[in-house]
Order: sequence, then structure tokens, then C-alpha cells
Amino acid sequence: MNNPYLGLSDKSFWKKAVAEKRPESLDNIYTKKFLISQSDHIATAGSCFAQHVSRSLKSNGFKVLDKESCDYSANYGNIYTVAQLLQLAKESIGEIPISNIAWEKDGNFIDALRPGAISSPINSSDEVTEHRLQHLQAVRSVLKELDVFIFTLGLTEAWIRRKDKVVFPSAPGVIAGKFNDKVYKFKNYSFDSIISDFKEFFRIVKAFRGGKGFKTILTVSPVPLTATASKQHILVANTYSKATLRAVAAKLSERSSIDYFPSYEVVTNPRYYQGSYDSNLRTVKQSTVDNVMKYFFLEHCPFESINTIPSEDLDIQCEEQLLEMYSDLQNNQLITSETRKCHHTEIIGDSHMNSFVKALKTYVGHQFANDFCIVDRRVIKNGINPKKAVQTKDICTFANDGSAKNIKLNKFAKNAREQVERFETSKRTRLIFVGGLMGDYFLRFHGTFTEKMSPEIPMISCINEIPELFDSKITQRLTYAKRIIQQALTCLQPKDIRWIVSPLPSESCALIRFGSIYLNSNSQIVYNTYFNELLDRILGDYIKAGIILAQPSTSISDTGFSLDKYAIRVGTDDVHLNEDYFRESIPNILSR
Repeated sequence: MNNPYLGLSDKSFWKKAVAEKRPESLDNIYTKKFLISQSDHIATAGSCFAQHVSRSLKSNGFKVLDKESCDYSANYGNIYTVAQLLQLAKESIGEIPISNIAWEKDGNFIDALRPGAISSPINSSDEVTEHRLQHLQAVRSVLKELDVFIFTLGLTEAWIRRKDKVVFPSAPGVIAGKFNDKVYKFKNYSFDSIISDFKEFFRIVKAFRGGKGFKTILTVSPVPLTATASKQHILVANTYSKATLRAVAAKLSERSSIDYFPSYEVVTNPRYYQGSYDSNLRTVKQSTVDNVMKYFFLEHCPFESINTIPSEDLDIQCEEQLLEMYSDLQNNQLITSETRKCHHTEIIGDSHMNSFVKALKTYVGHQFANDFCIVDRRVIKNGINPKKAVQTKDICTFANDGSAKNIKLNKFAKNAREQVERFETSKRTRLIFVGGLMGDYFLRFHGTFTEKMSPEIPMISCINEIPELFDSKITQRLTYAKRIIQQALTCLQPKDIRWIVSPLPSESCALIRFGSIYLNSNSQIVYNTYFNELLDRILGDYIKAGIILAQPSTSISDTGFSLDKYAIRVGTDDVHLNEDYFRESIPNILSR
């Protein structure tokens, strides 16, 4: 029998999309409506949950406006209602004057329109006014410069001053001030009034910007109300508030310039069984926040930070591999102005490149130095940009401050710069990525990893026990790889792109780092299985195209780690594998 539900994807059915899915593995819950570029200026505002969004964006390389050194783009504190947002916009551009906003607290004063924003005591109401004028100037700058506005809808309830309709985020007498029901009244905004206020906000901000529009992403805060003055039970009041705001977001996001991101749905997913909140059932756990932002970054891929290298990527074992590789390269540079070729292969990777490059040199022979440009990915400014060959201007320069860290970084940068200089007049016709997905990244996904420290890896018996942190980090990493490959495909054919997945540490290395109990628990088999499932789900098309080259199962032992015959130093805690491991895959890597 024919019906309109036949042929719909799994995301349309509760059982398949929710009941049978881990909260960390929801498919197609969010599809972006528009791109956010690395040059876009992002402004953030809203309820307390918006602070998490702002911090995550900053830490992932997005250009978030920060005019007053705080969690939001300006120090306006929590903006719980759209009426408060509209009021701030009007006040900042001079449409409405607001006075008498200094409330007394313990002999000092606060700005009642942003009661939690200023931590240091303010001694007088005049000083409150002075601070506010400076703040409004910062808000004007935000409104003028933003390209993308991310706003978290928090509440429908507010308190207003009867005589001039000024909206306050907190009732007088709660944090500061004195309550008088003849001066202040409770307001619970309706769907229509919130829609109207938002449209008015868009109108006046666009006019202030000289007609220049902007993109908007709306979210609804999953944090419940602390209290309600609506006379209803708090559960009923909270449901009204969130349902109204969710409906508002749905209506507004019918516009092409407004997107909705489902943070509320991810956090309140019944599969969490209250596990998304702390014991007070209001504070969202950091692990849940990370899961929420994972879905955002699956669509809006993170940008790597400028001139930064994660500290865990600078352990001694990795340094040794890179230094040895560059030393060998310098000893084997055969290229001259007479023999310079018109095309070359660019290899970008991490410390696993040392063994790979050794195997490659053995296979290619004396022409290696003429054909291959080797670059450590961690000294490339702004992260990897596969749309063009790396140039000397793309290599970082680190401060000469005498620190051991920067001395090492400048050495790596110098070596990479020398490699790039030799090929700047040559055309890049092939691109090979080495490492950066599994391997020792598996260790980093679980916590701090150095040559002296190993994270404690939870022992598990099935995929449902996979830790949220591991799932979140590995998903982000695979999504990052997907973005890089997509960009590479804009200028190269699939046959000209290869990504070699980092191999797992050897069995003897794992025994030293994690002990025999973990090694014999079969936990690593489960982690490997889950990784391969994610790899196939996120990068399956590129595996089929021969771009992604995963670790062969024949190189993995029964414990889930690499066979000891491939260890770079058997019986040590070094996570790297030797050239024999890579040698077997070179023909496949170079096939076109």
C-alpha cells in the first residue's frame, strides 16, 4: 500500500533516528543554510548558554568579535529576551535614551541592564552611566562590523518598568535594587510580540548599517527557568517558554538569511536520560556542550588557529622523527637550477612522515628530491589550504623569545621553508597527506599524551560504551579531513589526492603505555571497530575513490594494535612505525 512515509530517510522516524541512536551519533540533525567563512566577523549574544557557543567558536578559529574582553562580543551579559535585545540595539544607536539604571548593592552600584557583566564594584550611579556609555560604543561597533549574528533565545519572561517600558533581565531585589510593584511589572512575551520585536531589530540594525544585511543563526537555550512569576508550575512555565521560543526560531528561519541550529533538541534528547545536565537538572554538562558543538562543526568546519601548534604535538618522540626526516632531506637534495622540474608532489603531514618518506625514497630512487616537497603541517599559517601549493609566505615565523618551544618551532619552520623554496616555480600536480587521523591521535582523543604521559583509556566491551569525549573529538577530526579533501578536489582529480591514516602504535608500545590488562581486554578492538564505522560514514566516498588509505587489517594484531614487526623501536613506548609498514603501500599511494 502506498503512503507518504515510504521511501523517507531514517531521520524521519523516531525509532531509527532517536531511540536506536546514541546522542553522540545523530545523523543529519543539522544542515547549514549558508557558509561561514574564516573572514566573517561573528557576533554572539543571548542567554547563558550562548557563552558556550562563543567560547567554542573562538577555540576553533572563527573570527568572533570581542570588543570588551568577555564571553560575548560586547560585555552586555546575558540577554534573555528579544525585547531586551531590541532595546539594547535602539539604545546603542541613539533611538531611545534610558536613564536610572543604577541599582544599589551592598553600598555599591550595578548596571541593572547587565547585572552580572561587571565584576568590580562601582562606587556611584554616575560611574555606572560612564561605564554604560563606553559599553554602548562597543555595541555600536559590533552591530556595524558583524557579518554573522548568533543569538540564543533564552526566556519569554521579563520585568519592565511601568513608566517607560524599559526591560530588565532580572527582577529588582533579586541581585540588586528594591522591588516595588507600582514601579515594575511582570511580562511574559507571546509568540507574536517576539516575532515583531525580532523583525524590528533586523530593520533598525540594517538601517544603521546603511542597508547592509547580515546572516543570523538562532538557537534555543536548553537551560530551564530558575523560577517563574507566571503563577504556573515551573514545568508548565518552562515548557511554554521553550515551546514559544522554538516556534519563533522556526518561523524566523523561513528566511534565507536566518538559520536554526538545534542545540535545544540535542541536549533534551530523551536518550540522555537526564545525563546531559548536572545534578541540579539545569546546568548543561561540558561533555554535552561538546556534543552540541560537534554537530555545529560538522557543518561549519573549524579553522585551525594561526601560528599555533598543540603542545601535545611537540613531544620528544615526534620532534626526533621530524628532525631526522629534515636532516635526511638536506643530505639528499639533488635538485639544481638545471634539473628543476615543472611539476611536483606535495606531501603534508606530521611525524609519521619520517618513516613514510624513507620508504618513498627507497621506492622512487635518486629522483625523489626532484619530485617531492615535504612540509610539516604544523608550521603552516592558518592551517592547511589544499586549494594551492604551500609557499614560503605560508610558513609560520615564531617569536625569538629564547623559549625552548619556539626555538624548536623555528627550526621546523626553517626546514619547511627550505623545502618550499625549492619548488615555488614548479606546479603542484599531486597532494599526499600523511597522518593526523587515528594512530597516536587515538591516544590524544582520550587526554594528554606526551613521550612521558599516556591518557587513561577507558576499557569497554561494546560500542555503546564508547566515551563521549572520544566520539566527539574523533568525529571532529574526521570532519576536518573531509573539509580538506573537499577543498583539494576543487583543483585536483581524485587520483591525484591521497590521505594516509596514521597507523596505530605497536603492541609492545601499547603494553608499556597501557599495561597488560588493557591490552588483553579487547577494548582496542571495539575502539577500532567504531573508528572504522565513523571513517566509513564520514569519509566512505573517499575510501571508495582511493583517496583515503586506512591501516590494513593485516598489519593489526589480535589485541587491536599494530604488529611489533612494524615498531620503529620494538620494546619502547615510541608510537611510530618503521618504513617497512609504509613500504608495502607505496605502489598504491603513487598509482594514478
